[in-house]
Amino acid sequence: LARYLAALPPNVLTPGAFREALRRVAEAEGFAYDELDVDGLEAAGCGAFLSVVRGSPRRDAALVRLSKGPASARPLVLVGKGVTFDTGGYNVKGASGMKGMKGDMAGAAAAVGAAVALSRLGVGGEASPLPLEVWLCVADNLISPDAFYPDEVVTACDGTTVEIVHTDAEGRMVLADALALASRKVEGEFAGATKPALLVDLATLTGSAIGAVSKNYGAAFTNDATPATNAALVAAGAASGERLWPMPPLDAHFRRELESDVADTLQCLESGQADHIYAASFLERFVADDVPWIHLDLAAASTSKGLAHVRTGPATGFGV
Repeated sequence: LARYLAALPPNVLTPGAFREALRRVAEAEGFAYDELDVDGLEAAGCGAFLSVVRGSPRRDAALVRLSKGPASARPLVLVGKGVTFDTGGYNVKGASGMKGMKGDMAGAAAAVGAAVALSRLGVGGEASPLPLEVWLCVADNLISPDAFYPDEVVTACDGTTVEIVHTDAEGRMVLADALALASRKVEGEFAGATKPALLVDLATLTGSAIGAVSKNYGAAFTNDATPATNAALVAAGAASGERLWPMPPLDAHFRRELESDVADTLQCLESGQADHIYAASFLERFVADDVPWIHLDLAAASTSKGLAHVRTGPATGFGV
């Protein structure tokens, strides 16, 4: 499922088509399907997510949630970046960088694939004490007169103001609102109030992650970067064949370097140095303080021959 979705051409898997595919998966696998479409995102104040999708000629973006299990227990929550095509926006990608950007939704494909696998193993079922949720940021990042541009200041659903630095750093913008809602940092009718037992996000987020760990590993961050947690991540990657490598703890100085003169935070550094670390630091601020969180930067999954040890075709399904 994950490989199939990530291999589809972008004129076939538009955000609207992706949403319809997710509805069919939910129906077939017994998940409840909910979504915040563009109107719902506007009502929820998700200005970070909405900044990215302004450039689309279609109003078909949405934050989708598939869920199953008792609402009273703390769920296992997966969040996936589902940008069906990424031009880079006004900070437009070059030809070689744009080719293959249909795969910028590989994190969402892996998240829904993992959710289906977990469900079939009984997670979220009647005999399981652990509910299961998967939140999917379904969007595209296009160029138009209405598209967002550098120097804008937008407001996320938790009230955080963000100074836009680079429009090709769109993934962290859609994830910011998704993480704030999925972690219940922002509670409401859609998200509910029961915080996750564990929150894991999967995203083809930064090219610098490839520079750090090559195309053969995923970069793993956590808000509990202890030796035991890091060892568990490495062991899980080794056991599954989807190798992970732990990144530095997200210390306060990374967040300080993202301070803005006109907003609560910069979206990213203008220099782009170690962007995988600063992207993770940016995302961490949107996760509720008492929620265990793992961020997997799977950028190599959307590159030619990336994560080749599990490659079986044009997409790997890495993350499932």
